Amino acid sequence: MQQLQLSRLSGGGTSAKDKSKSYHQKATEAANYLVDLFTDAVDYVPGDVKEEAGIVVLEVKLLNATSFTINIGFQRSEVRLKPNFPSGILQADFKKARHFVEDLECYLNVAHQW
Repeated sequence: MQQLQLSRLSGGGTSAKDKSKSYHQKATEAANYLVDLFTDAVDYVPGDVKEEAGIVVLEVKLLNATSFTINIGFQRSEVRLKPNFPSGILQADFKKARHFVEDLECYLNVAHQW
């Protein structure tokens, strides 16, 4: 597992250069947005961004110290967030976090052109 160094990316335009971004560039940009969004969220603390088997992964911690990860992928120029929850997570925490990640995925696809 390789930890990634995030650099703040500017812009959000749709130039030809933007359209040719690699998976790694787009996933790192999405991770930057997610870290900002989770930092502002009340019940979540963003953790490390790592690369596992070529996939960018963000760790997120709940206030009760339970953590889960989000795999960042792309399909047809849309971001796809796949949360991975540990066994034994409380059902209420699981449901709340899963819905929040789904909402973030929708937001990122509407707000940004990948």
